[in-house]
Amino acid sequence: MYKKAKLIDTVRLPPERLGEETIAVVKDLLRDKLEVYRQDARIYNRHYRRLDIGEGRILAGDGAIYYDVTFNAITFKPQLRRY
Repeated sequence: MYKKAKLIDTVRLPPERLGEETIAVVKDLLRDKLEVYRQDARIYNRHYRRLDIGEGRILAGDGAIYYDVTFNAITFKPQLRRY
């Protein structure tokens, strides 16, 4: 069954990608992180729309920037039908 969901996640922007456009890098990182078939939940997330990126945070001892991202996604969760 397909469902539309509003999801919130934190994305770590690594230091080697700081020179690139932030929105494009965040989309790539979300795709790598979420567009997979998760065996435990059996959920497949895809098609992000309305990407809202929050203010970035830098943690001590880490050169990366952490962004809180809110986005809409279409998710798929297989269900068995009982007849």
